[in-house]
Amino acid sequence: MKTCKVLVKRLSITGLAAVLFLSSAALAWDPGKVQSQSGTKYKFTVNQIEQLKEGIKSENAGLRKSCIWYAGVYEVEETEELLIEQLESEKDPSVSILIAMALFKIGNDKGLDAIGQLSVSHSPEIKIIGAAVYDQLADELNKNNN
Repeated sequence: MKTCKVLVKRLSITGLAAVLFLSSAALAWDPGKVQSQSGTKYKFTVNQIEQLKEGIKSENAGLRKSCIWYAGVYEVEETEELLIEQLESEKDPSVSILIAMALFKIGNDKGLDAIGQLSVSHSPEIKIIGAAVYDQLADELNKNNN
């Protein structure tokens, strides 16, 4: 009984430490907002961008997906080349879709071309989603250019 109470107490302390660690890690990822002509952009330190790139290249699937997602949500243009490289070599369809969505959010021509290649080089479900993302991005780029 005493051993059980000690174990519960240790687990509670460990859980609290984990929550504090994770919340401090989330707070460390705080990009500064910069107002630009095209709207609000985020400004990142060189260290934050390098950490994001390392996460995108990680063997840990959860970390990779999270970093790819962050690159898209925060429109981190510095990750575009790496995302394109990853897209070309990716075997997991769900990660390919996530990369396509991140490239879509970043919104540059190189990303559009890479998404367009999805429609010729992957599995049927990736081809369909790649074509849909490509069409949507092409429409948005055409609206912005006109």
